[in-house]
Amino acid sequence: MQVKHNRQNPNTEEYIRSCEGRFESEITEAADMVKSLPSIEIVAFSGPSSSGKTTASKRLKEKIEASDPQADRAFRRVHSVSIDDFFKPARDVAPKVTKSGVTLPDFESANALDLDDFETFVRGIEYGKTLSYRTYDFKTRDRGETESFYFAPSDIIIFEGIQANYPEVTEILSCRKMCRIYISVEGSLESAGEIFSGDEIRLMRRIVRDSVHRNSDAANTLFLWEGVRENEISNIEPYITDCDFSINSMLEYEIGVLKPRLLPLISKLDGGYGKIAADLEARLSGTNELPASLVPAGSILREFID
Repeated sequence: MQVKHNRQNPNTEEYIRSCEGRFESEITEAADMVKSLPSIEIVAFSGPSSSGKTTASKRLKEKIEASDPQADRAFRRVHSVSIDDFFKPARDVAPKVTKSGVTLPDFESANALDLDDFETFVRGIEYGKTLSYRTYDFKTRDRGETESFYFAPSDIIIFEGIQANYPEVTEILSCRKMCRIYISVEGSLESAGEIFSGDEIRLMRRIVRDSVHRNSDAANTLFLWEGVRENEISNIEPYITDCDFSINSMLEYEIGVLKPRLLPLISKLDGGYGKIAADLEARLSGTNELPASLVPAGSILREFID
């Protein structure tokens, strides 16, 4: 397993630029791959929780659409569709029981999707046609307003979501000319002598993000995390090798930015969660904190801290 290193670097801004540049180069490479496939209609853009899919898919869209005066390629417009918009209303989502016996709504698996509606939309994709679908309202937990766009010849649709590489979803998408891109936090990160796995970094991102964007405390995030990981192991990890391109969203410096936001959120956890919090606090103690002002405006890290 590859281990990256968070250097406690005196030239912090230069170090951050180099980390961001590495990630940006992978997005560019993925976009170049898509642009080299003129017949592609669909990009299935998948990845586990808190891998940075939303920001990365936007950057991918921008790079595919960017003009390249050196390339003999026609401009290709890109439309983004979140597979989350095909969730069933919450009242229709069946519960599941985790390995520890906790009962939760099963929003992680393909069973939470209205696959019939999704298939109708995908099979209705046709050049020169206006395509419409109903978005999902996470406040009402029901299908909401209608989104529409005109699908012109040579256009591409990015289907983004944790579900984009589920077999039930790719079976439907396979009726179109498709490529698959996967994003996650790959490998491990060493910081001040401590090793943090990619899964731990995603969990730290999610705790901070849930507090900022979903008014959810750390205890609730940890409560849900078991079911999230069970789903990833069953429905995401076995199919990673089917993807055409993989992106590593780890930013070697991010742990220093997450630390001052994470610690206050986990400091009052008790019980089993308190043990997790104490372990993270101890292992993060030697990592230098970094202010959010150093994070570039377009960074994938902004998805979790803003």
